[in-house]
Amino acid sequence: MFEFPVEQDDATEFAETASELIFGAIATVRPTQVFIVKIDQWFDHKWLGFSFKLLGAVGCWQSHLTLPPFHPHRVRWQRHFVRDELSGVFSCDGAGAPLHVIQNSEANSHRKIASRSFDSSCLIWYSGGSASSGRGRLMAYYSMPSSTNTLTQVWLTKWYASMQRDDGGRWLMGRQKEISPRELNALRDAGRVTRQV
Repeated sequence: MFEFPVEQDDATEFAETASELIFGAIATVRPTQVFIVKIDQWFDHKWLGFSFKLLGAVGCWQSHLTLPPFHPHRVRWQRHFVRDELSGVFSCDGAGAPLHVIQNSEANSHRKIASRSFDSSCLIWYSGGSASSGRGRLMAYYSMPSSTNTLTQVWLTKWYASMQRDDGGRWLMGRQKEISPRELNALRDAGRVTRQV
């Protein structure tokens, strides 16, 4: 599919699982574009669906899904991949439109995932620093046009998964949100198959 970047601050075990889940999500959803964003350190489950802070203090989760308001200084890098319609192969065309910009938090309430620019997309965030912190986090949003309706309806979903290194050095799945262990295993299996092709 494409090379998943493993960097010095990434725990190999977490990077392996993250890449399997990412490739599994892409193989399952079959989007036309993929955004992958590496965040500087771990982030917790409360980021899933988080939209903005009201008056800079009260966290808000809206009924419509928006981009998570990570401050740009937390973004280590962002990569954008586009699928060729004929071959189905993804290629990186740089960073793509920046998902995280400097703005006040409330302005993020208008950055909806269902907008035309994210049509047929997988947007994926994962945590850096897993080698030293012993924590790995992965969050995915999907935005797909409905195949059953010719109107502008968009199918949206999101999920969050965490991994933790135990005292024996093993990496174990931790908290999941809006995805079951069975669904995670199915994504991992699909990701393993995709990586071998």
